[in-house]
Amino acid sequence: MLLLGACGDSDAGSATFVEPTALAPQSTTSTAPTTVPPTTTTTLPPLQLTNSAKISTAGLGPVRIGMTVKEAERLTGVALVADEIGDNSCRYHVPDRGVTGVGFMVADGEVVRVDVWEGAISTLSGIGIGSTADEITELFGTKLETQTHPYDPDGQYLVLVPVDKGDADKRVIWEIDAEGLVTAFRAGRVPYVEFIEGCS
Repeated sequence: MLLLGACGDSDAGSATFVEPTALAPQSTTSTAPTTVPPTTTTTLPPLQLTNSAKISTAGLGPVRIGMTVKEAERLTGVALVADEIGDNSCRYHVPDRGVTGVGFMVADGEVVRVDVWEGAISTLSGIGIGSTADEITELFGTKLETQTHPYDPDGQYLVLVPVDKGDADKRVIWEIDAEGLVTAFRAGRVPYVEFIEGCS
């Protein structure tokens, strides 16, 4: 069959014949379709660990003493990055976003202690970096034990010893300098919370 095409500038009565294009033969072999792997994006859960979190004998915010790292990450939407120092028996993990100035001591796969070195984190009663020893004493009174600071002869440790049986193995320890101010504090399970040099 011949195809008839009209040329736009030709006379109305003239026509041009065009050779038909041969159709390519269809392949008889089947070829698997080319698939593009789906694009995967990692969506972090909503951030649940910020500087407004409160520390207690139970832990920090939603992170509880006794949780695994994976459990803590799933609850908080925060990756807990392992420090290079230490090993599986004891190592610090630091949040990669959200809360600042804190670290979680992890021993044998469990969070056993929370350290606060700087920043805005405070206890449920509002005690944090820069609070005074007098404020702590006024709040907790006879629940406190006083210890000599191991590195500052003019400083001290104030140790909160819970009276509840469920928290009998927990402590909160505030480091107090010569001016009577909190320079760091920690909460966790005995004996880990009592380690002066952390995991080392």
